[in-house]
Amino acid sequence: MLQKWAGMTADLDAGGGDGAEGGDVVMTDGEGEDLLARELGILQDCFKEYKEKLEETEWTRTVLKQTY
Repeated sequence: MLQKWAGMTADLDAGGGDGAEGGDVVMTDGEGEDLLARELGILQDCFKEYKEKLEETEWTRTVLKQTY
């Protein structure tokens, strides 16, 4: 699940090729919050997709109960 999320947000983190200088992402006011909101939305979608599978095992059920 995390690998899928990382892959889906890789372009967002890199600025989609815009705003990056020397490997660093340059953000203007408000862009950081927008980026975080988009990453969170993608993470929530990935979690929804994998939730049933995660809840099938005892270990993940225990961890999930402790975190939400």
